[in-house]
Amino acid sequence: MSFLINFIPPEYRENRKLKASILLILSVNIGILIYALVIGFLFWKLDFQYGVNLAYATIATSLLFFLLTRFNKSTLINGCYFTFCSLAFFTAICLGTGGIHSPYLPWFLTVPAAIFFYIEKKYALPWVFLTIACVVTVAMSNILGITIAEPLPDMVLVYLRIINFTIMTYLLVRIVQSFRYSYRYVNKKLSKTVEKLEETNEDLQNFAYIASHDLQTPLKSINSTIKAIKMHHKGKNYEPDMVEAKCLEFIENNTGRLANLVEEILNYSRAGQHVPDLETVNLNEIVEEVRQQVTATGQYPNFAIKSEELPTVITDRAMIFQIFQNIIENGLKYNDSNHPAILIEVAPDMKFDHLTITDNGIGIKKEDQDKIFGMFNRVGETQKYKGTGIGLAICKRILDQSGGKIWLTSALGEGSVFHVEIPKQKQSKGVSDPKTSSTRNEIETKKVN
Repeated sequence: MSFLINFIPPEYRENRKLKASILLILSVNIGILIYALVIGFLFWKLDFQYGVNLAYATIATSLLFFLLTRFNKSTLINGCYFTFCSLAFFTAICLGTGGIHSPYLPWFLTVPAAIFFYIEKKYALPWVFLTIACVVTVAMSNILGITIAEPLPDMVLVYLRIINFTIMTYLLVRIVQSFRYSYRYVNKKLSKTVEKLEETNEDLQNFAYIASHDLQTPLKSINSTIKAIKMHHKGKNYEPDMVEAKCLEFIENNTGRLANLVEEILNYSRAGQHVPDLETVNLNEIVEEVRQQVTATGQYPNFAIKSEELPTVITDRAMIFQIFQNIIENGLKYNDSNHPAILIEVAPDMKFDHLTITDNGIGIKKEDQDKIFGMFNRVGETQKYKGTGIGLAICKRILDQSGGKIWLTSALGEGSVFHVEIPKQKQSKGVSDPKTSSTRNEIETKKVN
């Protein structure tokens, strides 16, 4: 019924959703027009003048609705008009024929569609109540035997019921077919979209990896050149002036920072992309390895890491190490205390191995807590410290793709508590020979000060 598009106002034809809604109601209106002609002829043959008059009125209002849709730009008014006519004619014919077997039943059942597509929510409620009132009125008149016209013969009423049943069955089948077609179309389109997104994501990952990898070569060349210049100066007993020395130091420092950033981007592109190599991992050993690594750097001479007896989990060892490393090093880095401290505890949870990692660092404002898990997001006071802003993004990516979670609670100046949930692959077991992790820097009390 492509000719129905001519009845849609030009300004609505670009809106696909509204256009489809108007076409649906117009299609129903055509059905009503044809139905009224057939029923009107039937009533005329039966000499049922009341029904003939209603059929005439239905034809007139149906034709008027086409004009109203074409020239009236207010979908609210059009919807109210369609709904009112549906309710009025349904109630009138039911009261005239003595029951809900009304031949206008198919039209009445389009009332919810008109309310849904045309009428705004704030105006729809009165029409819903009016619809309920009409149904109650018709039902009560049928129970009490109240009619406003001479009842039709029983045989005619039987025929009307058969006609209504046939039409409603046809409409129901068409609706089901329409939904099935829509579902298949949407599912097919969604599958193509997912496929394209996967291809795009893979291309982006490859691009990030290749770009970062290729950037490392010139950076190494620059760094090697700086070292060669310094060795040359040393061999010649040449002492560079202040400007020259500062320039060389500036280039060397920024080259190092850029190399770290490239390495972090590489780590992010790799995070969660390979198939996890699941194995039994003792988290106490992971904490000890991170502690040894931090000790080896010598950056935090007075640090302390204390942990409860942690569970043994089934996970990828490299990934879980990376998560602990990033969170612990962040807690030590973003810390103004003379004795930066980390406390790792186990929280009860049935579905996950839930760990909390508490630090006594600078803390984060509530409004910034979701931002820090994004790429290159360094918020608030953290911008004063060296870093790339990728570490926590890597943690979130690894956990998201393995079915885990990460979030934090924090207050500015009061430290942070990171919550890490690792999916349980099976019932976790405690370590058979409990041993509390400790070092010379061990915290003497459980509370992180």
